Amino acid sequence: MPTYLEGLAIQFYRGIGPETQYIAPFSDMNFFVGENNAGKSVVLNLIAEHLNPDPKYSPSGKTDTHRGAKEGHFQINLGVSERTLRAELLRPLRETIRSSKQHKPPPLTEKQIEDITTNMTRQLLYKGGVWLESSNYSGGYCLLRRVYGKSFEKRLDVTQWEAFANIFGVVKYRDPSSAFRSFLENGVTSLSIKLPPRMIIPAKRQLSAGNEAFDDLSGKGLIQHLAEIQNPDFDEREKKTYLIRSTTSSAWSPANLTRCWKYQITANTCSCIWTTKSCRCPPLAPASTKSY
Repeated sequence: MPTYLEGLAIQFYRGIGPETQYIAPFSDMNFFVGENNAGKSVVLNLIAEHLNPDPKYSPSGKTDTHRGAKEGHFQINLGVSERTLRAELLRPLRETIRSSKQHKPPPLTEKQIEDITTNMTRQLLYKGGVWLESSNYSGGYCLLRRVYGKSFEKRLDVTQWEAFANIFGVVKYRDPSSAFRSFLENGVTSLSIKLPPRMIIPAKRQLSAGNEAFDDLSGKGLIQHLAEIQNPDFDEREKKTYLIRSTTSSAWSPANLTRCWKYQITANTCSCIWTTKSCRCPPLAPASTKSY
């Protein structure tokens, strides 16, 4: 399964104040675990509602703004793994070295180039990721200035770096660190990060008998929605197929499915959901159990 989101850096959002919170790599995480009010839902709500790499973006709701002793502008930055950046840097390098083999053997092997590139990207790792911001010049990404500043530490063998620079067109820089930065920024600019649509499923159901629209996964409007598809109008009879998959299976009767949902929201366990083909619900809850 691909990892679409590899890292987040958050500042001035709800309970997160001036100290930037770096969360990475997401590929190593399966759960957020913490005490009540520890900030788990803060991160999940931000991902669902405000994940936008545009630096000019700010949360629209006043409740999302950090209200602490020190206030500031909401900031969210994306992070990528060292592996992702290394792959992006190596892609054009491999193409260049393969084309150069047609004319003369290159001074560096593919393995040596991979090692040099790995050395470069490791220098950028900070709190689990390589951090980006939107570039006003390229329209893509650049390295996050508040993390990386204007200079890079050079940890490359001089002979290897000169050979590397001669192959890939960065010889115009007298200072190897400037060539290093130029090469990295070209690779970062070419990164393409596409985030799929997101949604959040609240842990607490908001069930009520009102006329609310059934337009999310919070449970709001569920009771009325079930009633409508159990007894649809004559011109909407196809709605009933969502509940009745077999006229001979009592497990798929509207009454049973309604019972499943009622039972599920009573602090008991139920394995039935709308689209399953079999219902393994326990018996009806005792009469003392609260009914919705």
